[in-house]
Amino acid sequence: MEEGETDDSELKLQRDSVKLLDELKTSIPLFLYKTVGPNGPAKTRKLVKRSNTARLESLFNTFQESPQLLDPTLRFILEPLVSCFKDFINNYSDLYTRWTANDETTAEPLPRALCRLLYTLCKVRGVKVIVNFFSNEPSMLEPMLDAFEKWNSIRNDAEGNSLPILDELTWEEKFVMLLWLSHLARAPFDLASISSSDPRSHPGTQLPIEMPVGLPDVACRLLALGFRYLQSSTKEQEAAKLLLVRLCTRPDMIRLGLHEKCVNWALQSLEYPAKDPKHDSVYSNIGSLSFLAGFFNGSDSEIAACFIKPVLYFTQEMVCGSINRARILNGSAVIRKSIIKIYRSCATHLLSRNSAQGSSEVDDSAALSIIVDHLMGDVGDNDSPVRFAASKALSMVAQQLDLDMSMQLMDDIITRLQEDVVQKNGEPDDRVSPPLAIDPALLEPDMSSVNPLQWQGLILTLSHLLFRHSLPQSCLTTVVSNIATGLDFEQRSSMGVSIGSGVRDASCFGIWSLARKYTTPVLLQVPPSTIRSRWTSYKYESLFEVLAAELVVAATLDPEGNIRRAASAALQELVGRHPDMVPNGIALVQIVDYHAVGLRSRAMTAVALQAAKLRDVYLFAVLDGLLSWRAINSPVVAVRRQAASAIGQIFDIYGCAPMTQLYQRFRSSQPRSPSEWHGLYLALAAAIRHSVASILYATSLIETVSPIGQDNPLYLLRGDTFLSSADIIKPGKNANLVAEALCTVISALGKHSRGCIDARPPIDCLDGKPDYHRTILELALKYCTEVPMEVYSDTAVMLFNQYTLMYQLLMDCLNDYSVLNSRDVGSQIRTQALDTIKTLDRSPCWDHDQRSALFAKIYGLAAEKTDKVRESAWSCLRGFPNAIYCDNDWYVKSEPWAGDQRAKSDASETLMTKSKRAEPLSTSDTTYFEYLIARCDHIWMRESIVLGLITSTSSGNESLIRASRTAITNSFEISSSQDVDQFYSILLNTTREAVPSGRLVRPGLEFLGFLLDVDPHLRLTDNLSAWEGLLGVLPLLRKNTDLRILEAVVKIYAGLERYDSLRRDVLSALHHLLAHRFPKIRFAAAAALFCIQPNDQLKTLDLSDYVPSIEKQVREMYGGDNAPRERGRSSSSEY
Repeated sequence: MEEGETDDSELKLQRDSVKLLDELKTSIPLFLYKTVGPNGPAKTRKLVKRSNTARLESLFNTFQESPQLLDPTLRFILEPLVSCFKDFINNYSDLYTRWTANDETTAEPLPRALCRLLYTLCKVRGVKVIVNFFSNEPSMLEPMLDAFEKWNSIRNDAEGNSLPILDELTWEEKFVMLLWLSHLARAPFDLASISSSDPRSHPGTQLPIEMPVGLPDVACRLLALGFRYLQSSTKEQEAAKLLLVRLCTRPDMIRLGLHEKCVNWALQSLEYPAKDPKHDSVYSNIGSLSFLAGFFNGSDSEIAACFIKPVLYFTQEMVCGSINRARILNGSAVIRKSIIKIYRSCATHLLSRNSAQGSSEVDDSAALSIIVDHLMGDVGDNDSPVRFAASKALSMVAQQLDLDMSMQLMDDIITRLQEDVVQKNGEPDDRVSPPLAIDPALLEPDMSSVNPLQWQGLILTLSHLLFRHSLPQSCLTTVVSNIATGLDFEQRSSMGVSIGSGVRDASCFGIWSLARKYTTPVLLQVPPSTIRSRWTSYKYESLFEVLAAELVVAATLDPEGNIRRAASAALQELVGRHPDMVPNGIALVQIVDYHAVGLRSRAMTAVALQAAKLRDVYLFAVLDGLLSWRAINSPVVAVRRQAASAIGQIFDIYGCAPMTQLYQRFRSSQPRSPSEWHGLYLALAAAIRHSVASILYATSLIETVSPIGQDNPLYLLRGDTFLSSADIIKPGKNANLVAEALCTVISALGKHSRGCIDARPPIDCLDGKPDYHRTILELALKYCTEVPMEVYSDTAVMLFNQYTLMYQLLMDCLNDYSVLNSRDVGSQIRTQALDTIKTLDRSPCWDHDQRSALFAKIYGLAAEKTDKVRESAWSCLRGFPNAIYCDNDWYVKSEPWAGDQRAKSDASETLMTKSKRAEPLSTSDTTYFEYLIARCDHIWMRESIVLGLITSTSSGNESLIRASRTAITNSFEISSSQDVDQFYSILLNTTREAVPSGRLVRPGLEFLGFLLDVDPHLRLTDNLSAWEGLLGVLPLLRKNTDLRILEAVVKIYAGLERYDSLRRDVLSALHHLLAHRFPKIRFAAAAALFCIQPNDQLKTLDLSDYVPSIEKQVREMYGGDNAPRERGRSSSSEY
């Protein structure tokens, strides 16, 4: 089952199957029969509702993934369906042609509905199973054939007029009825004794072959249907092929020579195109080849002997491209599969004949050599059906070869398996001194260069050979070794899609076949050392032990659900067929159940851990599987996190025992992907978090080898061991995942440093790497949405309380207003930084100025527009009561930061009683902003609060803007002129510095426009120098495209017109704005000028005209000095 699925549908189906099957047994009689009267007899329906048919089809399709659940009730389902079909054909066949097209919209004839249901059952359970329930009475052959011909012909009414009746039979009807006819064609009597009419009674029957003398009428009609639908492109082609094969292999038809004429027709139709294009399609060629394959597969060696050489010659010419249309024929995977089946049948017939004669001809040996070479080439075909057919064919041919040829075939297969296989470099990483040496025998082969399709075909061939018990005994050891290697095979395409699952699936089939077909004494002779154990130097006692360990890993950790189930089935076969050979076999099978491994998350985190508890061999296998590509190096982030959780639970159970494997994985020198770095760091964090003893054990283990600190596993956290700071922040390196993993590790270390009384704080291993620390924290803040809050807070506490870089990094984060892909990342970073400050468990050693600047910035954030940031800043201030109430000595007291909640609460209550102003209840009302503005009395936080208010008064939701502006106007009414001047000075300087493209340009201008607009109710500052400085930079905005900025500029000009010293510059700027490129700005400037200087000429000015025309009219209206200049000239006050 795929990742992310929350419901195990297979278990649900198994649980609900009894109810569904009871519903089927109840619904089918109601669907087929109706009762006449309350207690009347049941009669077969002639018409059924299409909705009822679709409902039954849906119920059958429910069992698509678990068709075996139908077996107990299959007889009760099929017998009524088959009985009603027979009853309709025998008694109501004429009624089928009377239903009009209007009836078909809501209802359909019973045979059509029955054929839809029977086809659905064939699709779900398989044709070979369903066809056994069809009636095989010879008396049904002619009625079935008559019904097929009648129902599939054009029908008219009694007067010869065409009726709007049903079209010809649907493809489901044709498929089911042809399949039934092929089943009836197996009658043990001669067809001449069954046929009741003379061939001349059907003069319209045309065959593409010359009709043999004495051919019965029934056979002639069946041949006509078979040849007609053998060229079909739908499912009935398969049934038509089966019908023709059954006819040609009947003894009475062979005596008439029908098989010779049909085989010759098939060869000719392939070599020479038909005159009618309809009969020369690729589907007709597929039909002819499938017929040849079916004929050779179903006939005896004596009958097929005379056709082997011409057929082999023809197929060889077709493969080599020597005949017409060879390229077209070889381009179809279905055609290539049919050719393989022909080769397989010809080879088995040749070998059977040679075995009966006791000798082989030279031509036969050459033909066998050609066949084997062709099959070996097809095991690596790009199409899966071709590979499967070639693998099965090779095993069937090898089963009948003599020992020498069989050994040659095995050598060829093993040689092809070793192509492009490179041994991985096992040299350890020089940056870390290993505590244990890696056994060269444990080195893994590098499969990255091999052809996965060829490997699948070859492994599947070996599996088929095992299943047929046709391997030479001397090759068993090598075959088992290669199949076990294939169980861990994985490759990914350039798009990241897995292309190695087919090899693992074939290996599961091979181990299942090995357990099923070979006895215990034979398998005990295979040394377990032949299977390359990748995870540990554990000494296995037998082949059963190592195979069980491999299967447990595949059944619990493989990413593909079908492979997990296949491995579970193979493990069950291994335990059941070889009792007392697998350690804790019964308990293991009960845990690694077929259904329990269906959901990947449960298989990894529950089933694997339960299996690991049974025995050490399973523990080491599961742990190494978790540290491999299946889990820690999975491309799915959620799987890596689940794998780390499972590793932590293993350390929780076994303590320090698994540390060696984890250490070996870390010191491997192979290049790692970002996803593997992420998984390994998470695994290390889980190991540290779940076992203090494991860290102490590893430390003591290393110290026994070398007293140098770099050999400690905690040294793995150094920047020069894994990724340098530059490597971490490179684009495309998945820095967000690295940040999460690193913070998780440091968080786990922090918890252990507090949990171990005698242990040295593990974070000391990071001493001397301030740049690395800063990189980690910057990543954590930048990707704060990826790092859980608890993990990030612990990381901040561990690093911040150790080093002086905390202050600058916090200030950088609190001033982060970055936007990435239209996403406000800066607000998330600011919020995360504020939450970090709240979690610090002791006051850092900062000086007075640093603490003042930090809390002034927090006050500014408490006044900004973003609700989440504002609430977080206020919550942070509430955690430091002295900072809220601005006691003169708040920054020198040793107040608790977050650790002692009781002390903080007591301090808050004490200061609350001292305060004259009640604490606000909401961060979005007028009282709250008045509360903050009152803090402007303190010089050290005044500027920060004003900068925050700028954003709140001009952007955000309407209620926030209204509340902040009301608070400012109320505060100005009770403030002194000096305080208002200082407020305006900060506001004007900030806005002037932000021009032309700063973050605060628009909010600052809009805020100033608002203050000037409400000036009659305020005491506007008389300090005009600041206003003159702002007027000097406003012309820089003339090319700005933000209409809100330009509208705010117009409002500012309109408000400053009242000052005589500024009036001339203001009027000149407004005159120029009359000719602005944006019509909306032109109209706003005209409105402002009309309020300042009412002028009737402004009413006649057409502001929607071309800009040059407007400029000309403005010059004529106001004169040259105050009018806009001609284009190409410039002025310091020009817009």
